[in-house]
Amino acid sequence: MLTGAPFDNWWHAAYGLDVKLKSPPHLSLLVGGLMIAIILLISLEYKFRPMMHSALFYRTVSVVVPIVLITVSQPTGRRWACSIVIAVYTGLLLADVWIFPLFPAEPKLGPVFHKIDHFVPYEFPLLLIAPAAVLDLLSIKIRGWDKRLQAAVFGSAFFLTFLLVQWPFATFLMSPGARNRVFGAGYMGYTTHPDSYYARHLFLQLEQTGAHFWIRMLEALTGAILSSGLGLIGADLMRRIRR
Repeated sequence: MLTGAPFDNWWHAAYGLDVKLKSPPHLSLLVGGLMIAIILLISLEYKFRPMMHSALFYRTVSVVVPIVLITVSQPTGRRWACSIVIAVYTGLLLADVWIFPLFPAEPKLGPVFHKIDHFVPYEFPLLLIAPAAVLDLLSIKIRGWDKRLQAAVFGSAFFLTFLLVQWPFATFLMSPGARNRVFGAGYMGYTTHPDSYYARHLFLQLEQTGAHFWIRMLEALTGAILSSGLGLIGADLMRRIRR
């Protein structure tokens, strides 16, 4: 993005304003989608399917996603910039789920708890497209508001929308209806123990008490707001070096 911003300035100076998304500088939205995918992959240990009914899962996603999403999308001025970034992330993971199992593979190390004859893909993408679309709609309505208020609105909207769509979707992913080529919930690594929560399609209870759960949920909301605020700061920095 630091390289793309002055390049964008040069592009406008040389060729005028962009009328389409396909100008090279605006392809940085694709980079944003890749960043989301990489960051979520790094935090993989907190995002496995059995964790999707835990507050820790929502806290992790709410802290790492908004900052990248807002920093990358806001300076472009595109109406659906957030949605484009998440569409890239979603497309990458869908390709992984749908293409990897087409190639043969077999375990070479033990123990082997599941006999497999194909590559095992990553999990179905998180439903981040819903909060991304909400942020796109809100960015028009709250443009010009105080940055702190914008951060509160963006963060709250991201957290609540993601919670409302991902929680029931996680329940579906644990059901037999998701164990197919489309949703990929039936794929398992050969080292997955048959007695594990993953193999039995059960949710982990990572919070010991109801109070602990709601404290972490409050932390998730707070993290989303702070992450959104940092994203707005990053977006402003990007605008300063753009034409």
